Order: sequence, then structure tokens, then C-alpha cells
Amino acid sequence: MQAADPLADAEYRDRLVKLLAMLGTDHAGEAEAARGKLLDHLRARGLSLNDVGEKLDPNRGRPDPGAVERLRRSLAASEQRRLQAERIAQDAMQEARRVTRVAHLAQAEAASLRERYHRSWLMAVAGIGIAAGFMLAAVIALLRGPGGWDRAAISAPAAQRDALYPGEDLSQWQRGRITQADQHEGVILEDGVPLLVQPSADAPLLASLPRGTVVTILHGFRSRGTVWALVRSGWGAGYIAGTSVAVVR
Repeated sequence: MQAADPLADAEYRDRLVKLLAMLGTDHAGEAEAARGKLLDHLRARGLSLNDVGEKLDPNRGRPDPGAVERLRRSLAASEQRRLQAERIAQDAMQEARRVTRVAHLAQAEAASLRERYHRSWLMAVAGIGIAAGFMLAAVIALLRGPGGWDRAAISAPAAQRDALYPGEDLSQWQRGRITQADQHEGVILEDGVPLLVQPSADAPLLASLPRGTVVTILHGFRSRGTVWALVRSGWGAGYIAGTSVAVVR
């Protein structure tokens, strides 16, 4: 059998209301005394202040439908934020991978540029060396022109020049005084002296030697009534007519 509600008793409820009203006094002593009487009055019926609060607010302790809805919305918003954070993290990882790929490509391109620069530098150095060689050859050719080195060679004593071409009898050539083991330095006396592959006027032409060119005479001999000299020059080794070169030393 369910116990009767103490607050349904009008006399008990009126006494409770009066004690509650006495708690609002400005005198601390009276308020404290009223509080003690109120607690005694409640305990007499097995009640407490919490029971009084539940009676005054029937919905107290029951779930608030609005609070449940607010909690559901809060959880949904939290889930949305979590998903958004995961998407941001995935985008960041993809961007990091893209940056890494770009960095690798940049490193490969830098290595390629260094290699191309190195090859270009080597080619430039080689080109400078070749150009310097041509310039040096041009300067030497100018110095050996009229009034240059070749004048000293041409004006050398006849006996020195005759060591290569010893007069009409060609005795020194025939006796082999100029041989491969006895090399001499000579100077070309004319412009356009043909440097031939073989000691023959019909042989293929290697180059045309300009006047003043310095050559090394490797060997001298007579073939078919013509004196030939095997010489080494900047255009290679070949045969020239013996009368077109003078021995300088």
C-alpha cells in the first residue's frame, strides 16, 4: 500500500510554508532557528529539503527533452568537426607528398643543370684553347711574313742553305748527308708550296704551305730527277720539292 503524501495534509503543509517564510528574515539568529525547526518538521514525516524541491517542481529529476535534443545536436556537430579535421589532415598529407615530389624533381633538375654546365664549361675551355691556338698561329704567320723571321732564313749563308740543295750536282743529297736520323729545321721559301702524300707531282694534296712556315725535315732524297724532302708540319707529314725549303739549323 502506497504511503500517504505528507504534503497532502493541509495543517502540515501550512506549518511548512510558515517555516520556509521565516528563513527569509534578516536576523541571522532567527533564520538559523527557523532552519532547525524546518528540518525537524520535515524529519517528523521522513522528508528532506530535496523532497520539498521535488514536490514544488514535478519535472525535477526527469530528462529534459530539449536538453536531449541539444545533446544530440552537440554530438552531431562534434562528429562533423572530427570528419572535417580528418579531411584537413588528409589534404595536408597529400600536399606534403606533392611538395616532396616537387623537391625531388627540383633536385634532379639541379643535378642535370650542373652536368650541362660542367659540359658547357669544358666545351668553352676547349673552344678558348682552340681559338688561342689559331690566334697564336696567326701571330706566328704575321711574324714570319715579309720582314719577319723568314727573311733571316732566306738571307742565311748560301753554304747553310746548300746543305739541303747543294747546287746542280746534288752530291750531298746523293751521298745521303740529310737522312732521317739527321733531322733539320727548315723554312718554306714560297707561298702555296704543295704538301703531297707521295713524292710525285700527281700525288694527292695534303695542304698548301704558306711562305715562312717552319717545318722539320725528316729525310731528303732524289726521285725521277727531282729532289724531294719528307717534312713534318702543322698540317701533317708529307713530301715537298727540295727547292722550296731552306735549312735554318
